[in-house]
Amino acid sequence: MCHNADEFYTTAMTEVESCMAKQLHMGVRHQACSKSIKLPEQLLALLWLLRYTIHDSESFDRLCHFFYPDKLKAVEVQVEQEIFDPLWIVHYIIYPIMSIEYFLFDKKGSNTFDIYKKFYCKHQQYTHSRTKESIIYSLASIFIEILLENGEHPDMITSNKNTQDISQYLRKSESILFNTTLYTLFFQALPHLIENNIELHHNIIFQNFVKKENFPTQRKWPETTTWKNFELLLAIKKDASSQVEAVTIKEYFKAIRTGNIALSTLTQKADCLPKENDIIEETEEERKLRERDEKKNYKENTSSDEEDEKDDDEENESDKEKKKQKDKKRKGESSSSSSPRKKINKGEVVKKAREVETNIQAFQQRLQDESETKESLIALFEATVKTNWDNLKEKIDDNLGPPK
Repeated sequence: MCHNADEFYTTAMTEVESCMAKQLHMGVRHQACSKSIKLPEQLLALLWLLRYTIHDSESFDRLCHFFYPDKLKAVEVQVEQEIFDPLWIVHYIIYPIMSIEYFLFDKKGSNTFDIYKKFYCKHQQYTHSRTKESIIYSLASIFIEILLENGEHPDMITSNKNTQDISQYLRKSESILFNTTLYTLFFQALPHLIENNIELHHNIIFQNFVKKENFPTQRKWPETTTWKNFELLLAIKKDASSQVEAVTIKEYFKAIRTGNIALSTLTQKADCLPKENDIIEETEEERKLRERDEKKNYKENTSSDEEDEKDDDEENESDKEKKKQKDKKRKGESSSSSSPRKKINKGEVVKKAREVETNIQAFQQRLQDESETKESLIALFEATVKTNWDNLKEKIDDNLGPPK
């Protein structure tokens, strides 16, 4: 069996690793963004699944179950197995997930992007691309779990006005490629559900995410961060008298089947998302940004924690160097620090140190003289102790560098 064979697991993980450096599928933007890709779209869809649904042994086992039809709950009627068609996967798994990743988390103009950037994006350059990638992994795994838990052809669990309206809508809906089902309705609605509710309920939708103030550095999440911290939630109000509460995406799908979600909620469209069959063109600037982010993101995925810590150290050292240069400019010194330091002359340093010591002793004696005025003591201190101390400090700095 697939889930008991270590060699199959190793083979699958090897395939995933090889996919990490390849551009796969861009969702509704795929036709515009993948002109140089020669592989057929159906193959890319399966490679996309391998990449984004396998991240540990448990997720590997889950995907194996998905591709074994006998592992799904049996159905009484024989219906064509659409959910295993690569093009079904493209339209109802990849399209919604990549729309969330791009239109809601990467493209200005959505409320989701604005709120995410304000409260949850620590640093646009360092954490943003990895956050988007992690959201894709999370959503892909959740979609597969929903398919496994609800069977190939889920129906309503209870009967009320909500379930009757949805069932009637599904019967009347026409699709060129595939039947309209609860899966297609819900998966396509998910990006709109997030965007339409984000302003009022972002504390619920982003409940699992790490907030800006909790990041330990510009580049790293807290040590306790897990996949759960990239899981989006949904807001639900089960009836007019109940409070809005947070539910997982899986629980929301069950709420549809139990009649707690109205049809109008699932069909309400968000303006920032493309309409069905829209052709999404990519500008030259968007293409360059996408390729830059992909290249950086794939590199980040293969880096170790030690490399991340090294990056943080380099970043901190860079900040320190910038501050040092700014301080030098403020004092009227040269901003260039590339000139070699003088060879240390211990004799000069020792000589100057003894002069300072002598000056201090002389100053202490003058302090005991009651005839000395405050003004004369200050003048003496400036002329002897302070002057020689500054000279000593300068020689130490020239030879050893300023103290850190």
